[in-house]
Amino acid sequence: MNRPEEARGSSPLVWLICAVVFAETTLLTLVTPLIPRYAADFGMSHAEAGVFVALYAAGSIAGSVPAGMLVARLGARTTVLLSLALVAAGSLGMAYGRHLALLDATRFLQGIAGTLAWSGSFSWLAEVAPAGHRARMLSRGLAAASLGGVLGPVVGGVAELTSLSLVFTVLAGLFGILAIGIGLRPASGRGAPTRLRELLSAVGRPDIAVPGWLVAAAGAAFGTIAVTGPLKLADLGASGPAVSATFLCAAFGEVLVTRLAGTASDRYGHLRPIRAGLVLAAVFAVLLAVPAPVFPAALGIVALVAALSLFLAPGFALVSAGARRIGLQQGLAFGLTNISWAAGNLLGALAGGALAGVGAAVPGTAVAALLLLSLGFVRRR
Repeated sequence: MNRPEEARGSSPLVWLICAVVFAETTLLTLVTPLIPRYAADFGMSHAEAGVFVALYAAGSIAGSVPAGMLVARLGARTTVLLSLALVAAGSLGMAYGRHLALLDATRFLQGIAGTLAWSGSFSWLAEVAPAGHRARMLSRGLAAASLGGVLGPVVGGVAELTSLSLVFTVLAGLFGILAIGIGLRPASGRGAPTRLRELLSAVGRPDIAVPGWLVAAAGAAFGTIAVTGPLKLADLGASGPAVSATFLCAAFGEVLVTRLAGTASDRYGHLRPIRAGLVLAAVFAVLLAVPAPVFPAALGIVALVAALSLFLAPGFALVSAGARRIGLQQGLAFGLTNISWAAGNLLGALAGGALAGVGAAVPGTAVAALLLLSLGFVRRR
């Protein structure tokens, strides 16, 4: 049974869990403005820089199933503590690594630590959520991740202007402080170990497959926007600060809509915000493919990100509810969700770049088609 003090959304435990997700996402995104610095310091080619960026997603995919199994066997708290230890070690590796191979290994390790943090944190949030408030609770974690995505490039810019070693060392210390706070909380629940055969069987069940598809579709759409959005704005004559301001507004809109979607999902059911989000996102994706001046195009990007956020939080809640129905451990369910998101995001980024070379309107049209396909999939299932 949930402890009453832990079930409230403002409890110290919930704030700590959200802080873990926030810090992990900050570390993920802070390297974006540092790529030119690393390329110059380590003599990276464009291909090597791309590998460095992609290694986080590779680590996330590789660690997703083991992370879920660790949550099931050791509990969410122990898994989160392990993730904080790994991410602190990764921060020190980024601070003092002097070889490209070590830097790549550190990035891969950060991806594994990230999926441990997400699997442990979101399964823990689902565990302590009061009845009827699971989507709202999970939306807190997603909103914290969005805020971390906003702050990350800012921290990276500070590191570029001051000292990489100092900033990453401070981050490692902050992760240590979070670990102390998490370690002082009561242990989370454990479940019976799940065999790999049972996990593979669960993947094909509609209770997991449908929300997993939604998360993958959202990841693909976000990945496409991350690549094609800046290119479209730049082609229209937008300056660098204008592009940054557009995605900053999109991130804040994502935080707000995620929280509202979680509340609406608990109050009206998961399917209403999911359907609304898919329809609106498909419409905005089509509009994004239409030639327009800079300001309307920027508004279209912000609106599209907000619409995608509308169905992401209910999708996470469906993952949790589906896992409960079929008897799958929450950690394993969110581990599979990590795979869906990472694979979709990686595919969207690669496909978006390739489709943009075919025609400016092609990526937006492809995203709209994917979302409408997802809407039909949800309605049928």
